[in-house]
Amino acid sequence: MKTDEAIQFEWDEGNSRKPKKHDVEAKETEEVFFDNEKVIYRDVFHSKDEERFILLGKTKTKRLLYVVFTYR
Repeated sequence: MKTDEAIQFEWDEGNSRKPKKHDVEAKETEEVFFDNEKVIYRDVFHSKDEERFILLGKTKTKRLLYVVFTYR
């Protein structure tokens, strides 16, 4: 699974409020995709309708974030 390709972030209405809920900015959430030491796993427990992934990575300020995402 590649994350070094061109990346564009799309926040749907249901997910656009989630970062703030967890005291994280959307931009900060996006930073973890560019962490060279990030780890990505398939989300096998919650992927019923679409293939979802779990990313563990650090922001520019070294905060460790857990991000669930899908490719579109």
